[in-house]
Amino acid sequence: MIKGVTRKTTAVESTTRYFQTINLIITHFKREADREKIFELIDENATLKDFLIATAAVHLYHSLGIRVEHALELNKSTVESTKNLELIEKKILIEEISLLLKNSFDLEIDSLYRIMERENKFLSFYIDERSFKRHKERETGDLEEDIERELLEIIRNQYPPFFFYDMISDIIGLTDVIKNQILIESAGLKDLSIEIEKKLEREEKEDKFIEISTLHRIINKIQTDFEFKSYKELELEIIPLKKIKRKIFEYYFNCFPISVPGLKIFLESNDLKKQLINKNIKSGSCLTKL
Repeated sequence: MIKGVTRKTTAVESTTRYFQTINLIITHFKREADREKIFELIDENATLKDFLIATAAVHLYHSLGIRVEHALELNKSTVESTKNLELIEKKILIEEISLLLKNSFDLEIDSLYRIMERENKFLSFYIDERSFKRHKERETGDLEEDIERELLEIIRNQYPPFFFYDMISDIIGLTDVIKNQILIESAGLKDLSIEIEKKLEREEKEDKFIEISTLHRIINKIQTDFEFKSYKELELEIIPLKKIKRKIFEYYFNCFPISVPGLKIFLESNDLKKQLINKNIKSGSCLTKL
């Protein structure tokens, strides 16, 4: 019994490599040789966004072996060296990544700000309530109204559907649940030597790339649990939004520490996150000096 549980746990842990894309990219920051490659692609006024895109280009080129067809067709006599050709290819990759991302980076930052602001409202409420400064019933009503108003704002301002689903999933802790389900399924297939990517590829409507498969599952789960069929439908149907609001409200009432000092630490950590964002993204500070 215990051995079986151990084998299962080990199998689950081994499959976590499928969710390592972010960690693999971050690893390039730690290697001096990789940092040199990254800084070759950006100037002294680069922002964090520029830095991350350049790092992604380095990852695609050196770790995944992706080459640019246009650059490969160039006559090598037209460039000074193979090194120059490599730089040309990686700069083309940067352009391609930027085109693919569009404003996704800005949306992620917007999402992060929204989450922190919402958390701060709940944290401040808890701190005041536990210091006997607020009337619980009146203030919780205000918090619920804030959540519903923000959900409507996101939908009516025509944010992309993936932004909405991704944000809601992160808020209510669904992303980690879905990933854990995929890991457990993969671990259960070990005896049959079937890789998780192959299983997902066979499943109807699921992509072979695990991040996209995760998003598909998140969308299906949210639509099923909150009883709506499409993102557009949320503009007209108020009941699904109220259910989502209630779930968010319940989640925030159970995810923070009980003690006031613990709550204040969470509040301080959000303030620190905001400072880092303002310094490295919104102000356009020079990353090469960090």
